[in-house]
Amino acid sequence: MRRRNRIKVCLFLMLFLAIFSLSGSDEKLQFSAEEARFLAAHPTIRIGIDPKFVPFEFISNEGKHGGITADVLSLVAERTGLTFIYDPSLSWTQTVQKTRERSIDLLAAVGYTQARAQYMTYLEPYLQFQRAIIVQKSNTSISSFEDLKHRQVAVQRDSSHEGFLLY
Repeated sequence: MRRRNRIKVCLFLMLFLAIFSLSGSDEKLQFSAEEARFLAAHPTIRIGIDPKFVPFEFISNEGKHGGITADVLSLVAERTGLTFIYDPSLSWTQTVQKTRERSIDLLAAVGYTQARAQYMTYLEPYLQFQRAIIVQKSNTSISSFEDLKHRQVAVQRDSSHEGFLLY
């Protein structure tokens, strides 16, 4: 339970700081006693990255974390003193597995699925995106997600798209 609280606090800080940074305010951040204790006790957060989730996040050819999430985490690090570490060699499936094993503290760009909710704590999203179906123009048999039932569909393993389609 203590680990879940740690993740909740960290996610709250990220969400708060993402919104705060978008407001353009240059005011100094003030942390509650609980937040300050968390920051002091957990200066390093192990994050998991989807290496090919462009533009949200990705691993560059140089092994660097890039994308919207990287920018948000950079602001969080700057304003809190937290350090985010990651293994750039992990695939998304490996990242999800390490999250299940609790050897990763945070996934900063992850969609909700019922299966993940069994081992992850979710907060309100700091960004949203739409799902889309892409088919050939001549294919008139698919016009909604309902039309995909009982069909073979290609999506990334362990992605929220897979979870969305399975449940």
